[in-house]
Amino acid sequence: MILPTTDLDNPEVFADPKSIALHREKTRDESVHKYRGDAITSGGLVLDLTRYQKQIVEDRARFLFACISRQGGKSCAATLKIAFEAVEDKDDWLMLSASERQGRELMLDLGAHITAIGYGVEILQGTFVLDEKEYKALEVTLRNGRRVLALAANPSTARGRGMSIYLDEFGFHRNSWAIWAAVFASITRGHRAMVTSTPSDGPSKFNEMRERKIDVWKYYDVNIHQAIQQGLELYDHEGSPATPEDLRRALDDEVAWAREYLLKTIDEGGHFLTYELLRSCEAGPAKQSPWVEDLIRAAKASHELERLTGKSDERDLSKVVQIRHTAQTNLYGGYDIARTGHFSVLWLDRVDGQHISRQEEMIEMRDFPFRVQAKILDAVLRHPAMSRVCIDRTGIGMQLAEDAGHFHPGKVEGIAQNQSTNSMLATHLKSIFEDRATRIPDNETIRESLHSMVREVTATGHGRFTAQTTDLTGHADHFWAKALAEWARKPGNTPAPAGIDVAPARPRSRGWWVLAVK
Repeated sequence: MILPTTDLDNPEVFADPKSIALHREKTRDESVHKYRGDAITSGGLVLDLTRYQKQIVEDRARFLFACISRQGGKSCAATLKIAFEAVEDKDDWLMLSASERQGRELMLDLGAHITAIGYGVEILQGTFVLDEKEYKALEVTLRNGRRVLALAANPSTARGRGMSIYLDEFGFHRNSWAIWAAVFASITRGHRAMVTSTPSDGPSKFNEMRERKIDVWKYYDVNIHQAIQQGLELYDHEGSPATPEDLRRALDDEVAWAREYLLKTIDEGGHFLTYELLRSCEAGPAKQSPWVEDLIRAAKASHELERLTGKSDERDLSKVVQIRHTAQTNLYGGYDIARTGHFSVLWLDRVDGQHISRQEEMIEMRDFPFRVQAKILDAVLRHPAMSRVCIDRTGIGMQLAEDAGHFHPGKVEGIAQNQSTNSMLATHLKSIFEDRATRIPDNETIRESLHSMVREVTATGHGRFTAQTTDLTGHADHFWAKALAEWARKPGNTPAPAGIDVAPARPRSRGWWVLAVK
């Protein structure tokens, strides 16, 4: 029982059951709300909703799970949904928050929504005693009899009468497994459950539910970039438009950025290259020179001409490759090849008389025919400053590697990627970063691809390198392209590891090229 701690005389809060019954039919249609595109009108107040907020408010799923970027409006959407549920006499709700402060914020949002819809509302603050402990609670009781409670979550307060439940920022509830077990029974007979949060930085029931993707739950997963695509607007303190990059730079913490805004569950202990290590080697934004798009267009046009005429088009595309260089410039390349699904990534580094490599260009190719890729590779190999390049001759890369070695002897090295050579390449790449001997662009795709690689220990005690496949990074395609480029500039005449073919060098050649394929 709630024991009021303030003197509240509002009859809508303390109405008896008879009064509630008399008002129920009278007030059912008084509060009209409707959608207008991605906006919602409630009692004359127009709320501009993102597409995902509108979907959450409208969603009738019994079990709803939303992992949404910080300040993405998940609590606003959830409390608006609860407000409509209560006003429309559909259900009572229990809202559990990680703290009393967050509970108050939720209840204030709820009150604002209910007021906008057209109901008078007063928030009752009180206390109750359970197991000789005193707990604070907030409650709203509408004139139709529906109740909404807000509590700070713990396993004891989570137990109670049957009602729908909302767990706000559930990833940050202490004893989340015990809270979940205690509160879930509240929905047993005809009620619903809604869970929202960003990922926590350690084990939690929320992270577990998100990873498992339980089939009876409806899932929403919206990071900062997806939120903006769906209508979220960012502003600075003066109301001028802002960007996610502004926030990332100001935050100055890649782990926090990945967790709070990109919704990544971070365990740096398992990642081969940590964000901190990558950040220490970042230098300036990524660039893509106009010649890259020109080369891609020229290669595709040449391929289309061959298709239409049935004749080989042997025109030299190397003039398109506009890389400035001096006598001290050496270019090194790594080529991770794919045909469909993943990226083909041609990573070009330059060294100008020093021991630090800097990315010169990165050519990303997705679903490019091999003939187009071969033309792009040939044009780059013809550049006078090109020293070494490496190609993964495993599987689909074998033909490209052989042809490149044939037409550019001394510049191409084919590597069969296996457990042994992958370990060699990855370990060498990590040593380059640890020695701060390279500079990479401050670019999300590159950062996430390099960070995605995980080293696992097999049952036999051997190391194995794995990475999850994503739309942004493919299958760590940029990681392997960079690793191959760094192997290409490895000094000295090191013996070729098992599985490596080295094309014979011709006199005055500047070196080898390394091409990698999945």
